[in-house]
Amino acid sequence: MFLVPCLSRQGFAAQIDSAALDALIYQAYELQFEDADSAEVVARLLLEKSRKADYQKGISAATMRLGSLYHLKAQYDSAIYFTKQAYRIRKANAWHSSAIDAANQLNTIYQAAAQPDSSFWVLYDALHLAQEINDSLGYAYLYYNLAYAHLEFGDVDTAFHYFEQALNIGEILNDPTLLRMTNSGMGDWYYRRNKFQQALEYFLRTDSLSEEEMYLASARSYNNIAACYDQLGRFHQAKAYYQKALALHRKLGSLGDIASSLNSLGALFYRQEAYDSARSYFEKVDQFLGPNLNRALKVQNLLELSETEAALGNYSSALNYFRQHNAWRDSLFEAEKIASIAQMQTIYDTERKQKQIELLNALNQQRLAERRFLIGGLAFLLIVSLALMAFLRQRQLLNRRNQELAQERMQGLMQKQEAKALEAMLQGQEEERQRIAMDLHDRLGALLSTAKLMADEKSKLAQQIDDSVRELRRVSHNLSTGHLESFGLVTALRDLSAQITAHTQIKCDFQVYDWQDRLDRALEVDLYRISQEAINNALKYSEASEITIQLYRRPEELSLSIEDNGRGFNPKDQLKNGIGLSNIKLRLEKWQGQFHLDSSPGRGSLYIIEIPLHEN
Repeated sequence: MFLVPCLSRQGFAAQIDSAALDALIYQAYELQFEDADSAEVVARLLLEKSRKADYQKGISAATMRLGSLYHLKAQYDSAIYFTKQAYRIRKANAWHSSAIDAANQLNTIYQAAAQPDSSFWVLYDALHLAQEINDSLGYAYLYYNLAYAHLEFGDVDTAFHYFEQALNIGEILNDPTLLRMTNSGMGDWYYRRNKFQQALEYFLRTDSLSEEEMYLASARSYNNIAACYDQLGRFHQAKAYYQKALALHRKLGSLGDIASSLNSLGALFYRQEAYDSARSYFEKVDQFLGPNLNRALKVQNLLELSETEAALGNYSSALNYFRQHNAWRDSLFEAEKIASIAQMQTIYDTERKQKQIELLNALNQQRLAERRFLIGGLAFLLIVSLALMAFLRQRQLLNRRNQELAQERMQGLMQKQEAKALEAMLQGQEEERQRIAMDLHDRLGALLSTAKLMADEKSKLAQQIDDSVRELRRVSHNLSTGHLESFGLVTALRDLSAQITAHTQIKCDFQVYDWQDRLDRALEVDLYRISQEAINNALKYSEASEITIQLYRRPEELSLSIEDNGRGFNPKDQLKNGIGLSNIKLRLEKWQGQFHLDSSPGRGSLYIIEIPLHEN
C-alpha cells in the first residue's frame, strides 16, 4: 500500500520531465530559423538534460539540431560529428523514418564539406532502412540526394535516372515539397547540360509549388529560375527572380547565399552595361564574405569589380581591384605568378592596346616564317633526340623505381620495429602492474592481516587496519586486470564506476549500447587503461561532481566517451605536457584508433575514442 502511491508519483514525474524535454525540442527547432545562437543554447541544454535522464529522443533531437546549426555556420567537422550521433541513435532504436531524415542531412553536410565518398555511404546505408519499412517518401528523398551526389561526381546518366525515380514517386504521392525538390533537380540537370529552355520549364514548376514556403529551398528555386532567364537573355525576369532569392536569403541569414545573389545581380547589370548599378552590387558582396567563406566567389567578384571600374573609366581603381584579384587567386589555387601588372593597364588603354596588337601581329608573321624554315632542319635532329631521350628516360625510371622499392622495404622494417617496441613497452607496463598488484595483495595484505590479529578488534587501530586492507584491495584491483580478464570490459568498467561512486563524492554513471561478445583481450586491457587515465584526470584536477562513461559498439566501429562537468582545461597545454594523454595516444596507435579531446576552462572535458573493428 505504501509503494503504490510512491510509484504513481514517480511515473507522473517522469511524464512531466518528458513533456518538458519535448517542449525544448520544439523550441530549439523554432529558434533555428529566428535566432541561431539562442537555438544552440537551447539545443545544448536539451542534450545535457536528455543525457542525464537517458532520454534517447531528446539526445537524438539535440544532436540533430546542433548538426544543422553548425552546418549553417559552415563548421563542417562539428556538424558531421553531431549529425552522425543522431543518425546512429535513431538507427539503433529502429526509428527508421527519422534516421532517414538524419541521413539526408548528413549527406548535405558531406557534400558541403567535399566528402563525396562519405555521402554515398550514408545514402546507400539509409536505403536499406527505407526498404525495411517500405517508406516510399523516404525512398524519394534518398533518390533525390543520390541523384545530386552522382551529378557532382560527373555521372550524369545515373543522376538523371535517380531524379526520374524521385519525380515519379512525388507525382504518385502528390507531395508538394517533394515535387518542388525533384523538379528543381531536373531543372539543374538540364541547366548543367546547357539546355536552358528545358531547365526553365522545370524551375518554373518549383516556383508554383513553393509559394507557402519562404525558406532555403524557395530561395534556391528563385535563383535557378533567374539563372535560366539570364542565359536566355531576358533581363527583367532574371532581375525579378534574383531579387526574390536575395530577399529570402536575407531572411534566412545565410551570408554565403546573400553574397552569391548580390554577385549574380551585379553580373546581370554589367551585361546590360548598367555599370553604376553593377558596381553597387559587387561592392556589397565583400560585406558578407568572411575570410574562409566562398573564396572562389571572392576571386570572381574582385575580377568583375575591376572590369566594371575599367568600363567606367576609373583605371586606378580597376588596377587596385585587379591586384587584389591576383593575390586572392594565388592564395586559392597556388597557381603560377601572373603576367606583369603593366599588361592590365594596356587592357583599358584603347589606343595603346590597338597599336600593340598591330605590332604583335607583324612580329608573329615574321616569327612564323622563321619557324617554318627552322622546322625542316630540326625535324631529323628532333627524331634522333627523342629516341635518345626515351632510352635515357627509361633507364632513369628503372633506377628511380629500384630506389623507391629499397626505401619502401626500409620503411617497412622500421615500422615493424617501432610496432614491436611499442607492443613490448605496453606489455612491460602491464606485467609490472600485475607484479605490483600481486606483491601488494600477497605481501602487504598478509602483513596487515597479521597486524589486525595482534590488535584489539574494537580498537581504533583495528578499524584503521580494516580501512587500509580495503584501500589496498581497491588499489590492487585497479592495478590488476584479473577482474577484466574474467568478466570482460563492460563488467570491469561498471565495477570501476560503482567504486568511484561509493568511495568518492563524485557520481559516476556508466552506459553501454549494442554490446554482445567480448573483444580481443589486449584491446579490452587498453580500453580499460584509457578509461582509468581519463577518470583519474577528472578525479585529480577537474573538481567534477559527475562523470559519464559511454561505451557503444557498432559492426565496424567501437566508441568510448568519458565526460565530466568539471572546470576543464586547455587541451593544447595538456597535449604538450601531459604524460597520461600521451599514453592514451600511444595505446590507440596500434589499433588505428582516433582520439578527440573537447575541453576548455569552465565547461568540463569530453574524451572521445573511436576504434575500427575488423572481422579478424
